[in-house]
Amino acid sequence: MRTKISEAIKKAFEPEYTFYRGFIADKINSVKDSFPLAWLNPPEMTDTNTYSCILYLMIKDSKYSEQEKENQWDQMENFALKAFREIIENDIYVKSIHYVRTFPNEYAYTGFGELSLKITFTVIVNPC
Repeated sequence: MRTKISEAIKKAFEPEYTFYRGFIADKINSVKDSFPLAWLNPPEMTDTNTYSCILYLMIKDSKYSEQEKENQWDQMENFALKAFREIIENDIYVKSIHYVRTFPNEYAYTGFGELSLKITFTVIVNPC
């Protein structure tokens, strides 16, 4: 089911973001020319039919003013919420997405300079 969840997330985010999967600490510095990007850690099963997920959205920091940073984080957040709605409506494996939390940051994951939005959420899947 982990693969099905990852594929659903990839499909929803890939038109806007270059999509990566895996442990972010292992490979993140190899993505220098890939902004904007979405990076999904492997979903973690936390209960029957329930997976905990961490997704990172990143854009290249263009020396934004504080207000522009807020606007960029808002855009990333809005895109993620729209993508989650799309997944719930269109994916046969994903029943719902709950407990969405966002954590804006800058220069936190790469040495290239990025604005990032870490998103944690819980995916409930349809029973097999």
